Amino acid sequence: MVDDLVGYASNCLLAYLRNDPKSLVQESAVFLKAIETLWVQHGISEQDVWEEMSQRILLSETLLKRGIRARKGGPYRSTKLP
Repeated sequence: MVDDLVGYASNCLLAYLRNDPKSLVQESAVFLKAIETLWVQHGISEQDVWEEMSQRILLSETLLKRGIRARKGGPYRSTKLP
């Protein structure tokens, strides 16, 4: 399963690097379906994942409103940043 996910993610990256939006959409759909299967196998709901993503986006937006540009390795660190 992990090898499949790596392959699907690689295909997404290659489509992006080729500047091929149609392939990127198709490969992204395959990757998302595979990751959803992995979530189910581990008892993780799709809703939990999207809630986590929403929290990260909200934190990022809040920091930007305060004039803080958070980035990896920067002075403002959080596991919640997208």
